[in-house]
Amino acid sequence: MINLQDEVKQYLMERYGKETFGLPFKREFDKLKVDCKKKLKEFYVSSKGYLEANSVHRISPEIEHFRSLPLGSNILDFGGGAGTYTLHLLEDSVYNIFYYDISEIQTDFMRYIKSKYYYNNLVILKDMNISEKFNGLILADVIEHLPDYGSVLKKLFKRLNYGGMVFAKPEFENHRTTGMQIHFHDMHDFPKFMKDQGFVRYKDTKYVWVKRGR
Repeated sequence: MINLQDEVKQYLMERYGKETFGLPFKREFDKLKVDCKKKLKEFYVSSKGYLEANSVHRISPEIEHFRSLPLGSNILDFGGGAGTYTLHLLEDSVYNIFYYDISEIQTDFMRYIKSKYYYNNLVILKDMNISEKFNGLILADVIEHLPDYGSVLKKLFKRLNYGGMVFAKPEFENHRTTGMQIHFHDMHDFPKFMKDQGFVRYKDTKYVWVKRGR
C-alpha cells in the first residue's frame, strides 16, 4: 500500500526542493490575494501546499461499495486531488480509473505516481473532452469548490451508465473561520439535487448514490 503523505513529500522534494516542503497553503492563498474566481482558480492550479493538504484526507469506508461494480468498470475520479481515492481503488487492479483535476501540480504528481508504480489501468486526463462512459463517479471534497456545481454535475451524469454509482462526499465545513473563502456552498441542499437528477441512495449509505434506469 502506498503511503500517500510520504510520496507527496518525496515528489515535492524532487520537483521543487526542500524549501517548498511544508508550505502552508493558507500562506499561498494570502499571497495571491484571492478575491475573485479567477484568482481562486489560479490558487487551485498552482498551489503546492494544497497538494500536501489533500494528501492527509481520510478515506470514507463507503467507497468500498464501489467494489461491487463489474470488473473492468471505468471509474472517473473528478477533482481527484492528491489521488486518495484513485490510489485506494487501484490496489485491486480490476478497474480502469480515470483521474482529472484542474491542478497542474496535483496532475503532475499523479503522473509521477503512475510512472513510479506502473499503473497501466490509470488514465490521467488533460481535460474533460472525452467520449468514455463510466460505471462509477467519485466526487470527494470537490463539489463545494465549484461556483455552479449543478451545471458541472449534470454534464458528468450524462457520462454515467444507468445503474452506475456516484460517491459524492462534499465538505460541509466552510473555511470562513480561517479567512479562506474557498467553499461556495454549505451543501445541505445537495441530497435534494441528487434526487432531482434521478439518483437514489445506495442502501443505507450517506455518500453513495445510484443512477436509476429508465
